[in-house]
Amino acid sequence: MATLYVGFKGNGNSSNKIVNKLIGEKLFLTNSYTGICKDIEDIRNTYDLVYMFGLDKTLKGSIRIDCVAIKDEMSLKSNIDFDILAGKLNERWQIKSYRRQEGNNKWESMIF
Repeated sequence: MATLYVGFKGNGNSSNKIVNKLIGEKLFLTNSYTGICKDIEDIRNTYDLVYMFGLDKTLKGSIRIDCVAIKDEMSLKSNIDFDILAGKLNERWQIKSYRRQEGNNKWESMIF
């Protein structure tokens, strides 16, 4: 299974520290909107699974799991069963908030 681990450039960046410890193919994104767009456009391989780690300063003390990515106005949705994942994570951490996709009630994101 082709897997990519994604973090952000910068030795002090928490996502960089996490991704550097993982074994496998890695990508480090530039921490600016135009830089990220260029970095993503430069990806030439196709992956079965992508783990992207980042930091949202508004979510201090929380973990957010996003199930949807958007590129060129095309929405890419994970096929992971997030009801099972949410149940397992909720055994240890309480779900603080969540968002489901309009129309089909599938997970879009969860915050723990």
